[in-house]
Amino acid sequence: MSGEVSVSQIKKAYRQMAKIYHPDINKSPNAHELFLLINEAYIFLINYKAGKYNEPKPNANKNDDFSYEEWIKKEKARAKAKAAYHAKQKYEVFINSKTYKSAMLVNVFSDYVFLSLALIMIIVPFVMLFERGLDTKSPLTTIIVMFFSILVGSVMTFFIVRYNNFMWKKIKYLSNKLFKKNYVS
Repeated sequence: MSGEVSVSQIKKAYRQMAKIYHPDINKSPNAHELFLLINEAYIFLINYKAGKYNEPKPNANKNDDFSYEEWIKKEKARAKAKAAYHAKQKYEVFINSKTYKSAMLVNVFSDYVFLSLALIMIIVPFVMLFERGLDTKSPLTTIIVMFFSILVGSVMTFFIVRYNNFMWKKIKYLSNKLFKKNYVS
């Protein structure tokens, strides 16, 4: 980035990058780290442009142990810590919001509904087979319908359990958050 860049250009670039790499939008495993780096760079550049850093003169004191590179590292570390703090604060505020809790309830409810449908698709063909027996006119059709019903129910169950962070964790989390008793001394 050249020295001619304005604060508004930095803010515009930050917003564009944040829209791409925000962990809520970008599902890559390292999205959180990338977002922190973007925040870190943004804080550093905005503070630099605002003149908040007392930049040492590179040749001011040749005997001084403090180098320009060390100063840059120190300021980057400070910006990184500040970005991590702000990112964590925003996340904690979000997960404690009513919106997040409502979304989690809807998510758990939908998991239960689809898991129930999947289990019905697995169990009903067996119940029908034992109750009515095998259709003598078209036994192959009965077997094929049973097979596909069980297959679809099994696949649904697998995806619900495997890819929804296993709903028991969600239930435990929600029960802790929603039914937590606050005792006042």
